[in-house]
Amino acid sequence: MMQPDFAESMQKIEKVACRAYTRVEMKFLRTFPAVVYSEPFLKPLQALFSCGTENVEWAKAEIIMKDIVKSHLFLIWSNSAQT
Repeated sequence: MMQPDFAESMQKIEKVACRAYTRVEMKFLRTFPAVVYSEPFLKPLQALFSCGTENVEWAKAEIIMKDIVKSHLFLIWSNSAQT
């Protein structure tokens, strides 16, 4: 179970961390777009890349990436709180 002070701290930094990691991941994705097919956690983005990288709706990709990052951060913090 997550300690209340830990949970509160994570909520405070969630927006900043999510924004920072999303930017990094989006830059990586634009540089190496083939990674959507080799990394299981990026599977939600595959449909956007099905018609080639030149047709990707990057604004939608960023929204999906933000959700992916947010869920991964939550898992990391949840596991950290339990140890």
